[in-house]
Amino acid sequence: MSLNPASENPQSVFRAADIVLDSAYQGIDTKGRQSLFAKARSAKVEQFIADLFAGKHVNDSEDRPALHSALRNLDQKPVLVDGKDVMPAVADVWHRIEALCNKWVGVTDVIHIGIGGSDFGPRLAIEALAHVPDIESRGMRMHFLANIDTAELGRILQRALPHSTRVIIVSKSFTTLETTKNAKAVVRWLKDSGRTESQINSALFAVTAYVPAAKAFGLK
Repeated sequence: MSLNPASENPQSVFRAADIVLDSAYQGIDTKGRQSLFAKARSAKVEQFIADLFAGKHVNDSEDRPALHSALRNLDQKPVLVDGKDVMPAVADVWHRIEALCNKWVGVTDVIHIGIGGSDFGPRLAIEALAHVPDIESRGMRMHFLANIDTAELGRILQRALPHSTRVIIVSKSFTTLETTKNAKAVVRWLKDSGRTESQINSALFAVTAYVPAAKAFGLK
């Protein structure tokens, strides 16, 4: 994507990567757009984008790359991080996720526990795809538990069926207070519903960058 405003377009419509942006109602005139693009160039936004996709360490506070783009790199072109292609590892996770989902026969409810960035993405995907025709949901209901408010928890547990529920706990560090408290409450609900320890272990899944903390929580 090039940072060039389509100033010749009187309708203020911009197209890139199959996305259409109509800025006609934003109150930004041609001069304002040109100023914004000039600011972006002076801030080296184009170079930052290139570095992001190239796997460079763009996260200064943690001295690490931000590999969101690699997770969406469906053609699996090499993404080098410190000289090593990370795409084989990404593809392996894709295959593991697919294999796991294919095992979820008879699952009626999925409780997704996370907050902030660990909640927004999956929630957006579910809501965006909910009305797309011919998408097979297999009858599974998705529940998002982000708020530590017990009312939200109560509404979810009232609808979910404990013996056919799967729980996804999402936390980068696995130390987020709201997430761990909600996860403990859901585990307690599973126990109170008569599920055995083995059954509970089979129902819990973690998405995290710090596996030791997830294991310390009790996930196998």
